[in-house]
Amino acid sequence: MRNKILLKNKGKYKTLKLAKGIDIKHLKKIKRYNYTEGISTIGYGDTWFVTKYGKGLFKSYKHYDFNVSKDLRIISELLYNEVAKQVGVKVAEYKPANINKDVGLISIDVAKNGEKLIELSELFGKDLVIDNFETFYRALSVYRVDYNFNEKEIYFDLFKMMILDELTFQEDRHNSNIHFLLTKDNTIKLSPIIDNEFAFGVKTINKFHNFGSEQMRTQDFLKTHAGYMMFPVYDRTTYLSTDVRYKENLKHLLQMSYGRKEYEEFVIKCLNNINIESAINNVEQLGYKISADYKKYLKDITDLSKQIFVSTIKETKQIHPQCFDYDVEEILW
Repeated sequence: MRNKILLKNKGKYKTLKLAKGIDIKHLKKIKRYNYTEGISTIGYGDTWFVTKYGKGLFKSYKHYDFNVSKDLRIISELLYNEVAKQVGVKVAEYKPANINKDVGLISIDVAKNGEKLIELSELFGKDLVIDNFETFYRALSVYRVDYNFNEKEIYFDLFKMMILDELTFQEDRHNSNIHFLLTKDNTIKLSPIIDNEFAFGVKTINKFHNFGSEQMRTQDFLKTHAGYMMFPVYDRTTYLSTDVRYKENLKHLLQMSYGRKEYEEFVIKCLNNINIESAINNVEQLGYKISADYKKYLKDITDLSKQIFVSTIKETKQIHPQCFDYDVEEILW
């Protein structure tokens, strides 16, 4: 059975259908976990429960919405997960679920075997603000005596998350939305990526009259894109306009790949392997129905982000010919 939702966007109605999945009303509810013990930190209306598989979370998407409709946020969450899996990035698994006719998503806790989930904002104490990769790198160098970690792995995992966020126009990646798993022996690693309901520029959608707006198919999209909520490489782009900030941050990301073959290969893998049509198809197989104009919007902004990536790589090769040893003209999508 499907729950039909009407989405009103600037006076024009669009119809999406949300799947009604697992009915979890019979499961035992438990008190909300502290952020160090669970999968989610904010999300008003979230309900914790216990199953034979362990503790988990139901996200209702009721209140914490930034004026973005519930259905768009649920679909964005699922689409981000599908895209991440296409390029081998670890994400928390979400499935359709409902509690008392409230349609949302269900997820099993990503923390296993005594691990604790810690926000980046809390990793080094509340007094140290970590709001970009540069400050994280410095802080980890200072606090390396307090934590055990694989330096190569943790930086590469963050790089992959940041590249994926750029490609999907993530609008909600801040230091309380990046999580680490902490083991009993004080080893830290990046957790599977969670809380991606504001990917694909869903906040920006509200600035346009409808999904099919001609503006959405041009780089004018970047001028209103809420990219200030992406996790930047440096803080030097903070006060730039959103379109310039997006491109500058991408340049910094690509510079991180100099001399690192695996970084470059991951970027090329994203450009070649991310297939938004396949992701949409997988989400619809769960029982969701995505309108034709929203599908077009998703394809348009995915094509736009890939075009910007390729043009930025070309610019980079002119300055640093030794990087990205690929013929970018042969990059297909």
